[in-house]
Amino acid sequence: MRPLEYIELTSINNGETLEPGKTYEITWDTNITGNVRIDLYEEDSLYNFLDYNILDAFHKAADAQEIADELGLDDYDESLIGGGLAEDGSYTWTVPEDFVAGDEYEFKITSISDDTVYDFSNSKFSVEAAEDYINVTSFNVGGGVTRGETYEITWDTN
Repeated sequence: MRPLEYIELTSINNGETLEPGKTYEITWDTNITGNVRIDLYEEDSLYNFLDYNILDAFHKAADAQEIADELGLDDYDESLIGGGLAEDGSYTWTVPEDFVAGDEYEFKITSISDDTVYDFSNSKFSVEAAEDYINVTSFNVGGGVTRGETYEITWDTN
């Protein structure tokens, strides 16, 4: 039997393995009518994101503290990956490319209006190490190259 108000994390919840750069759906069931927040934990402690792409989760606001104030939170929390989310049961999260590999991660989803209503992942999940890559982004030479000519080549790498 569930308590009067509940949140139940349904995915990512069962020891999945995630990959940097990939997008995943975090889902939950709930009967609350208010907003929720999602925190990331590593080895039972709040994870420090060092700001990654958190601002996208907060409507691209210019100032993280401004976001916290808007949500009624005391301080900007670097573990927060989604806050002020509607209780609709779904949040899309892209694992940052430079996310630290490990196997002791879990999510906590909490009612913003009542922090006693929350749920943790049932099992810890892991994030694989990003594979090293070099991606040529431009090398436009049309019909070929000519000896002695200079060409611009650009690339991305991790």
